[in-house]
Amino acid sequence: MIDYSYLKKNHNYACVLLKENRDGLIIISNRVVEEALSSFSLYIDDENKIRLIDPERVADSAELRDECKDFIGNVLESKKIVEILIEKTELYSKQVETARLKAIGVKNMLKSASKY
Repeated sequence: MIDYSYLKKNHNYACVLLKENRDGLIIISNRVVEEALSSFSLYIDDENKIRLIDPERVADSAELRDECKDFIGNVLESKKIVEILIEKTELYSKQVETARLKAIGVKNMLKSASKY
């Protein structure tokens, strides 16, 4: 149950219109009431519903969430690129090692052929 005695005692905060619908009460208010509610850490959003979190913070949190999703997507894409780079580098290093061993073998064959 909401205690409205605080609003009734102070005439500056009496400018409140309560409207009941199927979801409960919706407060349609002015700036003074919003300030009074914010002193109790209660806020009114764009849909005129009472919230425990400041709607600006909710919007900032949603924006931060979206930016984090984008960042995670970029990190995962970078990870895939690095994994492909590592695979290609390992493949090329094996090819270089094979060519090096062949070159050593040819060099040894030439040395042994020159002795005869």
